[in-house]
Amino acid sequence: GEPEGCAALVDEAAALGGGAAPPALHAALIEAHGEAGALDDAFAHYRRLEAAPGGSPPPGVLQIALMKACAGAHAPAAAFELLAELRAAPGWRRRVSGPGLLAPLVHACARAGDAARALALLDAMERRGPAPDAISFNSAIGACERAGEWERGLRLFDRMRAARAGGGAGGGARAASAAVRRDR
Repeated sequence: GEPEGCAALVDEAAALGGGAAPPALHAALIEAHGEAGALDDAFAHYRRLEAAPGGSPPPGVLQIALMKACAGAHAPAAAFELLAELRAAPGWRRRVSGPGLLAPLVHACARAGDAARALALLDAMERRGPAPDAISFNSAIGACERAGEWERGLRLFDRMRAARAGGGAGGGARAASAAVRRDR
């Protein structure tokens, strides 16, 4: 969505809710800034919320939104800087668990055309956790497609299917299969 429209919703919800808009609306605004290429605005909104008195938002919601903003802005370097900052904070794993934070990082690399980094992240997720989800696999397959490495994309699709059979990556196999078949 457009950042201006999201900002208006945040303001309206804050007025109706006694001064605080739901974190999901703030997350939508942060992501909209990223999609509009206004990553500085996304970070500024995030920093204002971080510094606001009265408690913090649900664990991970805003961090994941900011990571998605980096993906939307095709800015994997900013996403890696954010990850380093989050990892330096005490108790960061309790705040953000599962592939929620790393999946957008894989996507940021894929959107920027950095297949090698997207695949390295996916490999790290498989080795150390959290286990990659279908979104992470699909993003990495898309990165292979953009790089013209369709054979690598096929191998990755097979890994996704194997992980799914073993209880790992969830749905989305049809989408990944379609993306890979298109280049055969």
